[in-house]
Amino acid sequence: MGYLGTPIDTRNTFQSLQGKRFNGDGSTTAFTLDVAPSSTLDIEVFVGNVRQDPNSAYTLSGTTLTFTGAPPSGTNNIYVVHQAKSVGTIDVPTSSVTSSSLSGNLVTPGTLDVNGQELILDADADTSITADTDDQIDFKTGGTDRLKIDSTDVTVSTGNIVFGTANKGVYLGVTSATASNLLDDYEEGTFTATIIVDGGAMSLEAAFNTGSYVKIGNIVNVQGFFKVDATSASGGYVNVNGLPFACASLSEGAESSVGSVLVRSASSAVGGGIVGWIEGAGTTQFAMRENGTTGVGNTLTDHFDAGTDFTINVTYRTV
Repeated sequence: MGYLGTPIDTRNTFQSLQGKRFNGDGSTTAFTLDVAPSSTLDIEVFVGNVRQDPNSAYTLSGTTLTFTGAPPSGTNNIYVVHQAKSVGTIDVPTSSVTSSSLSGNLVTPGTLDVNGQELILDADADTSITADTDDQIDFKTGGTDRLKIDSTDVTVSTGNIVFGTANKGVYLGVTSATASNLLDDYEEGTFTATIIVDGGAMSLEAAFNTGSYVKIGNIVNVQGFFKVDATSASGGYVNVNGLPFACASLSEGAESSVGSVLVRSASSAVGGGIVGWIEGAGTTQFAMRENGTTGVGNTLTDHFDAGTDFTINVTYRTV
């Protein structure tokens, strides 16, 4: 009967199976192959023309073939045939092969045209890669589309992007790893505030001593509503202590930040208003004082008593 199937093109090339011979000496058990088989079943081993049992006669570790018993002496009396070794490529003409099992065409060496068919990757057929939409690749796991890549964007349909190691991020606005464009930190949370005064003491109500923050890169925004519980302060600043991150230390005071303050239920009016700022480099304090007064004339604590509440908001640079 003549050959049935796709005509073999003159460019088709085939190579014989890989083989290797060794000399036994009655004591050596380990021999080195030229390539590493995937398993003992991927090779046939003969000693004195007797095929050896792959389940008991030898083991494999990389390219090392080890016999359980030393083969007898003899020239080239050990022969190994690689049954599953890849020995080259077959150059198939465009559109010459169509396989229903692959649902596509082998069009050039190393490529497979699946023509929009779904590539199933797991046993229960719910994890796959498909390109059923032109110029778009969809990745599915557990029966749900998770990631889409089209000609303009990469879209995460469900879940989050999680880095496998800490301190990794995204370079924004550039096409190279430029340190000043790396966004590698985002955090949000709360902090417990305390009050520091120049003299005496001041405390906050336990129900109104918690602030919140958002940190993006090295920029921190802090806000909160606080209420005085008791005070014996005797003049000077009122400092909110316990900010979640220490202020950066930059040259020429470039780390300085001013925030906003709203005070209610003060014991007496504050004529010049109140100003707030980050106390200094390396600190975790937001300082408040009367605006437009000298250091000696600042008596903000005189306006605060039990029940006075205040709201702050400040954005500052951290390390």
